[in-house]
Amino acid sequence: MENRKIFKVILPIKLNKPFFYLGDDNMLPGDIVLVPFGRNINIALIWEEAGTIDFPVEKLKPIKEILISQLYNKSYRNFLLYFASYNLTTIGQVLRLILPNIKILSYKPKFITYLLGNQTIRMTSNRKKIKAIYQSNNLMEISESELLLKSCLTKNYLQEQVKKGFLLKQNKEIILDNVQICYNEPVFSDAQKMVVNDIQKFLTKKKFKVGFLNGVTGAGKTEIYFAVIAQILQTTKQQVLVLLPEILLTKQFIDKFYKRFGFIPEIWHSKASLSDKKKIWHKVITGNIRFLVGARSALFLPFKNLGLIILDEEHETSYKQEDNLVYHARDMAIARSYKEGFPILLVSATPSLETKVNIKIGKYQEFCLQQRYGVASLPEICLIDMKKEVIKSGKSLSEQMQQEIRSCLEKKEQVLIFLNRRGYAPLNICKSCGYRYKCDNCDVAMVEHRASNRLLCHHCGSMKVLIKDCPKCHSKDSLVAYGIGLERTKEELLEYFPNSKIAMITSDESKDLDKLTQIFQDIEENKYDIIIGTQIISKGHHFANLTLACVIDGDIGNEVQDLRCTEKMFQMLHQISGRVGREEKKGKALIQTYNPQSNFLQTLISGNIEEFYNYEMAKRKKFLLPPFSQFVALIISGQDKSQAHKVAMDLAKLFSQQAGIVLYGPAPAPLFFLRNKFRYRILLKFPRENYKVGTIIRHYYNQIMNLKTNIKIDVDPQNFV
Repeated sequence: MENRKIFKVILPIKLNKPFFYLGDDNMLPGDIVLVPFGRNINIALIWEEAGTIDFPVEKLKPIKEILISQLYNKSYRNFLLYFASYNLTTIGQVLRLILPNIKILSYKPKFITYLLGNQTIRMTSNRKKIKAIYQSNNLMEISESELLLKSCLTKNYLQEQVKKGFLLKQNKEIILDNVQICYNEPVFSDAQKMVVNDIQKFLTKKKFKVGFLNGVTGAGKTEIYFAVIAQILQTTKQQVLVLLPEILLTKQFIDKFYKRFGFIPEIWHSKASLSDKKKIWHKVITGNIRFLVGARSALFLPFKNLGLIILDEEHETSYKQEDNLVYHARDMAIARSYKEGFPILLVSATPSLETKVNIKIGKYQEFCLQQRYGVASLPEICLIDMKKEVIKSGKSLSEQMQQEIRSCLEKKEQVLIFLNRRGYAPLNICKSCGYRYKCDNCDVAMVEHRASNRLLCHHCGSMKVLIKDCPKCHSKDSLVAYGIGLERTKEELLEYFPNSKIAMITSDESKDLDKLTQIFQDIEENKYDIIIGTQIISKGHHFANLTLACVIDGDIGNEVQDLRCTEKMFQMLHQISGRVGREEKKGKALIQTYNPQSNFLQTLISGNIEEFYNYEMAKRKKFLLPPFSQFVALIISGQDKSQAHKVAMDLAKLFSQQAGIVLYGPAPAPLFFLRNKFRYRILLKFPRENYKVGTIIRHYYNQIMNLKTNIKIDVDPQNFV
């Protein structure tokens, strides 16, 4: 017992305290270990050595074994502490977020390659494609990731060919990759060269600093930061992480990366298979991965020598994790850079207002690209005043929009149709008694998805079979679809342009990544004439023959009760217009609106982005709204309505007694009944430099969390429903 150390150990549970265990001399802070906890054996993290303890050492249990030694160094552990403190949660909850499961921890890495096998079997078109890849590159052996990219086939198909003998699969032990990084530099414009040089100088030393690459859509921002990545990979042993807001961006991103660097980057995201996650995680901790692209969860990977984070489309709200542990990946990426002492580069054509303010006060350094690359020019943006248009019931396309689409199709060019509303129609109402289908679990209407003959709740996911007889008054075939959704818009387009091939892209389609990847490839190959979709299609896609963007409803976000609604709409419409005219052909964007004189639409069509930001900044500053103050939202929910209300009132009373805090609420949430729970909201506003709310919540944390309701704490809330 005398030779044993006493350690503070953190377990991935809600409690905000360490537990004490006995360890051997070979155990150190940062080790991932197995410990007995109650009747179970749990994964845990050795946080630090304990000093004196006020209870008998004999009562301490020993740490069972080390799984991985020195995984999380002190600077990373300091980042975890900051994460917990800022987001008003426990260090145990943060550990639950970042720790991989035991299957990943215990995995022994292998590297998969393929060789050509039996060439005498029948040669299908896909087999010919695979064989041509080997022959054109004069290769005997190809890695799985490279073969998947070049063939555009699936893993399942490759496995089938292994079973039939056409391919031979090999598993090899991974060894550290010491090959020279090659970079095929593109032809940069003078403006691009200047920005590349400025950013490379900015990143010369590995120390914390925040840069912001601000470039118009189509300016070549990705190529700019590829050049920055190349310099780091060629001149240092550091690792680089690129974060993207949506995994849908990765296909075109990987194609570009492969063209420049000649290898396939690894991808980390929630839909990656356990097998892929095992391989990537172990390559990250050994330093065998020099470059990784991922969604927000990749931020927490335990890199051996992370030297730069690039966060693309930094304005995107999808960087905010809304479920379970609430945090903003952009802000936490900056925090990790600060705690570990390396730079971070934010990238966007439409920065968040928070970023604009930080540039203005000198906290971030800005690098600007004001023109599109090559001969491409910025699109013309036109507003269609819907008060002057005559639209038939159930239709959504104005005569002007129809004419522009027809003209575009006649020139064999592609059209993008944007409507941020999934399904066929948002409402189904009985024309006899007025009954409308509502979700049983939420106080919202169910959306008709006619293609699958179902009604779907877009909040909890519950479904009902679509029946046109009214369940209330029993009138036959009396339920009528009201409002416009994407499926209905597609139906209308086929009526006007029956010979057109239409691709529809929404979050419904995104569940099958292989299928979606194929759709994007078909769009690039001009197999579709019209692309219709929700906000997914506004994010970073580059289609050379896309010249017309049509926004069906330019007012769709303005009814949302959200201080950022105008900012979000401006960013989204700017990004959508930015998808067109990205090469030689001139682009045009049409926006249908009932409010063409609105400030944000006028600044959008004028192209004066700075005017919009200055106007929005002045408005927020006048009313002391974020980023000129800070919000913390408390969402109280429970199945017992009166109990949830009582807890909300008690919490409001607690904060009403604190000086310097402005209290709003409690009030029923806009979505009052959601997923079978009644919801109340409290909003706290206070000066950004005085984080008193955090101190109070941390002081009362255990008391708050032990109440018989669910309380969600949302620091810097992005939505208010």
